Amino acid sequence: MNMKRIFFIAWISLSMITTSCLEPSEVEDPAVQLNKEVTAIDNYLISSGAQNVISDVSGIRIVVEEMGVGLPARLNSVIDIDYVGSFFHPVTGEGEVFDEGNIDETDTSTGGKLNKLITGWRYCLTRLPEGTKAKLFLPSAWAYGSTSIRDSQGNVVIPANSTLVFDIEFNEVVWTATEINRFKTDTTAIENYLAIEEITDYEVDETGVRYTITQQGVGLNPYWFDKVKFSYKYYYLSNDQVVISQGTLEPNALSNSRLCDYLQGFAIPLSKLNAGGKIRAYVPSIYCYGPEGITSGTLTVPANTILIFDLELISVPL
Repeated sequence: MNMKRIFFIAWISLSMITTSCLEPSEVEDPAVQLNKEVTAIDNYLISSGAQNVISDVSGIRIVVEEMGVGLPARLNSVIDIDYVGSFFHPVTGEGEVFDEGNIDETDTSTGGKLNKLITGWRYCLTRLPEGTKAKLFLPSAWAYGSTSIRDSQGNVVIPANSTLVFDIEFNEVVWTATEINRFKTDTTAIENYLAIEEITDYEVDETGVRYTITQQGVGLNPYWFDKVKFSYKYYYLSNDQVVISQGTLEPNALSNSRLCDYLQGFAIPLSKLNAGGKIRAYVPSIYCYGPEGITSGTLTVPANTILIFDLELISVPL
């Protein structure tokens, strides 16, 4: 498994686990399976009167106990997180515990790297800010899917199509030495650029992003899980005359278009605006496409590229 270890607590036979999963024979296709699991989760949350529920187009549901104030993780981040994993129960919410512990950089199986953990964790922790305490309801498609997970003796510990619940305390996003050094290099390059261009009317965010608000706006100010409609253009710091990419992004049937769904290079500057606002931001590569870079269609951004973003927060749809 991707977790550090497995604890068997009051383990019962697979034939008795009738409320924690749906049998593969009942399912016609993955979409049917997902719909059944999401419906069961939603029914439980409604009947239990759960508060502070984040419902996602993915089918994942998050019940926030305490929202953090830091940044979310990036996909290649090292994280420090305490967790308890249990099987979903449609009446009580949580059934038998199958795993609990801590994951951080000392974890020998993952090194605490988020991209080595299950997809549901990757999805949630790149959106939830560090410091968050929450309960994650993960349909099996976001956990282990139609594959049964077995221990070293061949015993099934997580049956196929199990809906899982994780109680998490997202302690920290841990920066590696490589990330720290790259960040220092990037911020030095940004400062040099601003000095050469004689740009003095800028502010420095606690994240290290430099920015100039050209129009504050008068509408709503978005937070991580607020929907946004915005336009963007971005450029290389080394060539600020050529637009690399531009467009407008907004909520639709396939996208929540929340602040947290986008690059942190978008999200950090947009969070400083009210609807109708405009900003230019000078963004270290770690908040852009990082050490991987990106190649998608006609868009190519090399690894460790500093970007300049021109953003307009058009609206914050309710």
